[in-house]
Amino acid sequence: MPNHHELFDLAHEGAQIRAIASAVREGQLQLSTSPRSIIVVAPDHFYRCVVRAGLALLPDVSVPVVCHAELPRYAGAMDVVIITGDDRHEPQAYAAASTAHARGCVCTLISPYASYTAEETGVTGLPALPAVAQNSPARTIAVLAACVLGLRMAPAGVAEILDCVADEVDEELAACHPEREAVVNPARALAEYVHTTPVVHVAAKEGTEEFTALIAALFNRAGGQHSALSAQDYHLHAEAAPSTGEDIFYDPFLDEPPVMLTSKVVVWALGPTAELVMPVEARCESCDTHSADTAGALPLGGAHEGATEALAPGLRLIARAWAASCATG
Repeated sequence: MPNHHELFDLAHEGAQIRAIASAVREGQLQLSTSPRSIIVVAPDHFYRCVVRAGLALLPDVSVPVVCHAELPRYAGAMDVVIITGDDRHEPQAYAAASTAHARGCVCTLISPYASYTAEETGVTGLPALPAVAQNSPARTIAVLAACVLGLRMAPAGVAEILDCVADEVDEELAACHPEREAVVNPARALAEYVHTTPVVHVAAKEGTEEFTALIAALFNRAGGQHSALSAQDYHLHAEAAPSTGEDIFYDPFLDEPPVMLTSKVVVWALGPTAELVMPVEARCESCDTHSADTAGALPLGGAHEGATEALAPGLRLIARAWAASCATG
């Protein structure tokens, strides 16, 4: 049975990104062009995975971006602070917001409890959409993307990019609708593939391991047995696995059977898959996006081309994995 509460929150992922785009366009979300660092406070392990996955989807920046469970002691007036998490972490968020405001940080709250916590602490609050029960991975990544992209482009360009990414996520959610059959529903097909089986999620490209770690965390949150590996680590593990065919002294009647890897493998590709070297019997998850077409139409200049190269497909695949986890949970 699908988790209807999760599905309701999932259905708003595109709207969550669009809400951040509106906050950027209206000046509600302040974008600093020259901070000393960007600090993300995420008391929950899952949302630390969300933040690290978001960083893997964004271009390199000229300032440090760090993620901590608590506000670090060095945070000061030259830093940008983002606080995220679910409502059960309100006390930690309140303490972090109060301290950050007292130190003069540019601070933003993006959790479901942001409205009243922001009023009491004096920081900028971006409350969740009405009737949404929990915080949103897409919302957290969208705020992080706004702060990172805002370092080198105008707010209007950042908002336009987020609107385009929101359209992509809505397209993915429509394809993953629970009433669509597995033949035309990538989330349902993935859920059937991983159902009741330990799964190893492999990053197709080096540097995106944190993205697959979030995918594994989504399924584990629903009660699965999932782990994540980089492509290099997976190949090393596969090479080290014992094989009876290579051991000329193996006797199936006298020797214990070798320990074999019984997990299924899912490879997550954020880019083209034509030249992707796939492990044997692995499933590949990828998606076609229009981000290249929309980015070319934006008034950002050549220096910003490819700024959303991985952002749109990454958020689409996160939505797909979340939908699949709802079906398996």
